[in-house]
Amino acid sequence: MEKTCWYKEECCNEMIRGARGELWPTLDKSNHWYILEDLLRIVYGQTTPLLLDLGCGAGDLQNQQIVRDRYEYYGADLSNVINNVALEMNPRGEYVKCDVIKDMNIDFISIFDVVVMNALIDVMEHPIYILGKILKQCKKYVIIHRQNLTEKETYITTQTSYGGITNISHINKKKFFDIISRHKFDIISLKKTGLTSENHSLLLKRRETYKKQ
Repeated sequence: MEKTCWYKEECCNEMIRGARGELWPTLDKSNHWYILEDLLRIVYGQTTPLLLDLGCGAGDLQNQQIVRDRYEYYGADLSNVINNVALEMNPRGEYVKCDVIKDMNIDFISIFDVVVMNALIDVMEHPIYILGKILKQCKKYVIIHRQNLTEKETYITTQTSYGGITNISHINKKKFFDIISRHKFDIISLKKTGLTSENHSLLLKRRETYKKQ
């Protein structure tokens, strides 16, 4: 993972260009934003609105109206991304510096009601392990946005990104659903993004949060 663009400071300028809409549409103008927005609407009103954008990049999610109006936003990402991208683009945001791969202790995640991962697990070299590590800390709702799910065994490809390279994970569906269930989450919503035939977004809810009748 350290060889990927996410760890390289020289790639941060390209991340800023991406956040400004110079490389592709900004989040609110993207062809997948409406799906993430719908999942955020489902969650709102079901829980208190403390939201963690895990793998926040430039932190652009905090600028979307549904988040501004309904959630208390915090972003989390690698130190170099927070310092050189998030604080450059959204300096008033609240951020946590973390590395979900290297850090042994990521229990700060447990204080949040909603954890959003927008193409985070997607770029992991060992996606099932990292997903399990994160889900272990999540207490209520989880949104996994833009993840490739396949009938094949899990495999990793690479592609150029931000002047460097990134991993693209394609997770075996059965193993993906198994680890979600193992960590006591139910799938509340599963949507195809239309980005590729494999690409999906999901809303998860931990079973213990269900209200007793």
